[in-house]
Amino acid sequence: MMRQQMLNNPGELKMIQDIEEIPFSVLVGAQNYNIDSLETEIRADRYCTQLLKYFHRWLLDKQQREALEAGRLAAGADYFLREFLIGARRQNIFSATAEQLRQFGGNWYIISNLEPNSAELEPMLLGSALFYNYCAEQNLFSTEDAKAIDSIAQQNTFFSDRIEGFHQLEEDGYSAWDQACSLK
Repeated sequence: MMRQQMLNNPGELKMIQDIEEIPFSVLVGAQNYNIDSLETEIRADRYCTQLLKYFHRWLLDKQQREALEAGRLAAGADYFLREFLIGARRQNIFSATAEQLRQFGGNWYIISNLEPNSAELEPMLLGSALFYNYCAEQNLFSTEDAKAIDSIAQQNTFFSDRIEGFHQLEEDGYSAWDQACSLK
């Protein structure tokens, strides 16, 4: 409804079109994801959203994923990129490491959600790994680093054990649980 209201004002229509039509050549500029202020964080978040649309299209066209699966994987990557890297870490998405995906799935996701579970986490991990494979294919990210991220994403037992361990915490057990996969 708000979009419809905006469409009634031609000046705001131009603004919407500008946001929705960020050229791919701009979206892939790593410097556009550097965050040093609220303004650059908002820009990185907006560009990431647009880049994820290209990733989603890649999942459908090149990876031949079903629409529902492609959507789940893109949404999973979105959560890692926009909530963890950009939002929580204020970090450039193109400087992600395998260790950060491990920290995300083995700690941050678990403590940041009311009911962390493996069924929800797995598409986040796999989607993130596929996103970095897509970026490597586009020469935006190191193939070696994408493989390392993919390797971490495949460690389902580690992540399910971390979730189970968190659910079973008693008294002052959090400190030991946290140190086993620290965010530091």
